[in-house]
Amino acid sequence: MNDSEHIPAEPRDDVREGEAPEAAQQQVSHTATSDPAPANPCIEAFAGFPLAESSAPQMDVSQAQYPPDLRVPWTPKDVILFLLFYILSPIVLAIPMLIAAAVLRRQDVNSLTKDVPMQAMLAIIAQAAAALLSLGYLWVLAKTRHAGSFWGAIGWKPLAGDATKRRVIILSIVIGGIFLAGIVTGVSSVIGESKKLPIEEMIQTRQTMVLLMVFGVLVAPAVEETVFRGLIYPMIARRAGIPASIAVTGILFGLVHSMQLWGGWAQIALIVFVGMILTWLRATRRTVWASYLLHLSYNSTLFLAALVATGGFRHMQNLR
Repeated sequence: MNDSEHIPAEPRDDVREGEAPEAAQQQVSHTATSDPAPANPCIEAFAGFPLAESSAPQMDVSQAQYPPDLRVPWTPKDVILFLLFYILSPIVLAIPMLIAAAVLRRQDVNSLTKDVPMQAMLAIIAQAAAALLSLGYLWVLAKTRHAGSFWGAIGWKPLAGDATKRRVIILSIVIGGIFLAGIVTGVSSVIGESKKLPIEEMIQTRQTMVLLMVFGVLVAPAVEETVFRGLIYPMIARRAGIPASIAVTGILFGLVHSMQLWGGWAQIALIVFVGMILTWLRATRRTVWASYLLHLSYNSTLFLAALVATGGFRHMQNLR
């Protein structure tokens, strides 16, 4: 609603004699509407990543009913379409990569499918490429929705507090990630599995393990936190509440990783638990930065433990 529709215009001294009051009122109304609209105090400018951007998101006034970290410009339909892209793109990318590898190695595609180490490397590369494409998809979505700063729109807001407080928070989160990795590893070893998991079948060479570590530390935490805690969590929290969102995003997080652990139901349950912890921290700190740091610390600890246990990935049988 325009301000001029509910704020009466004050009498003007420059109304010419004989001019109808209605005309003067229309002139005042036109002047008010032609000026730039005052900034909506309910809409905050998103913090950029890594630098702040001054452009504020163009969101509906109804966003004011939500906390700042839950104000997102996309719809459930946008999220569903993105998830389809996120899940299917690694499979679509793996097909031309497999054909290209067969041509370069001068092998038949069928014979190459029996090369487990090569299949594993192609799968990791396809996953990394799909992750980067997913970020591009989100960037386009944010721009078409006039979301302002891209990183702020998907939840990468600065941690609250002054510099000293932020350092304490970061240190506590990193330590928490180390403890979380220790708990998951300990419980998983106690439970055990009677057969090799798909990810164990994939990891047969040092090169594959190094490539998986690079992906698991440099790519996966940032992209997965952006998707699950930046895109999905706010949408569910706005409609079902934060507790339900923590549960749902944790389950979705486990399902995405289930193909790597298929048959290891206890391990899948542990990944769901990790996903819930990550979302809980995101909800508590109101920023994806928090869950990203925990995820990064968690993954780094797991790979560091594997690195030590295998003598620099030279004795891969120690992982089984």
